[in-house]
Amino acid sequence: MTMPKCNEIIKQVRNALDTTVENWSTKNAGYWPRPECTKAVKEALCLWGLQRGFFVCAGGVKELVKANPTMTQGEWLYDITCLEYDRKGWLKRVPLVVECEWGFKYEQVPKDFRKLLLARADVRVMIFNGNHWGGARRQPDGRPAWAVSHHLQELKRYAVKFKDSGSGDTYLFVARLHDKGENGPENYRFDYETFIVP
Repeated sequence: MTMPKCNEIIKQVRNALDTTVENWSTKNAGYWPRPECTKAVKEALCLWGLQRGFFVCAGGVKELVKANPTMTQGEWLYDITCLEYDRKGWLKRVPLVVECEWGFKYEQVPKDFRKLLLARADVRVMIFNGNHWGGARRQPDGRPAWAVSHHLQELKRYAVKFKDSGSGDTYLFVARLHDKGENGPENYRFDYETFIVP
């Protein structure tokens, strides 16, 4: 896959997730519990795939499955998998795979991330709770703490050290961050880091 296509997928995925956060903030001031966040994220990314004509597999989105014949209830290897078939029904490519893990124990994220190493997908997305990795704090260079954390560097090393990784394999790390104003509702957002295997 050419990089501009990967970049376009990443841009569109980021937009879908940012829109999800904006919609949530507009409708529900305050706490965004993990089950509801997971469902909103899955729906947004499933809709992204469906709007582009992909066959989408994901669990926990029954309403979407009922309304879309090109979707199946249940995971197919990953939390979300977008598949593209040719006219004769042959699997042509896998544009996107997604793993989402909010776990409070650090080891839960690498466990799910290692699944992404096996994917032959254009873009592999790992969504996690960035507050556990340094949160919204900023480094002197302005980057968020989670983006330079030891934990994220370890995930990148997994991708580089994996024998079957290829130059150009593209990962999008998505950190859900939240901070609370003194008297206001919690502020939720997603931060992003793209990593391409050298």
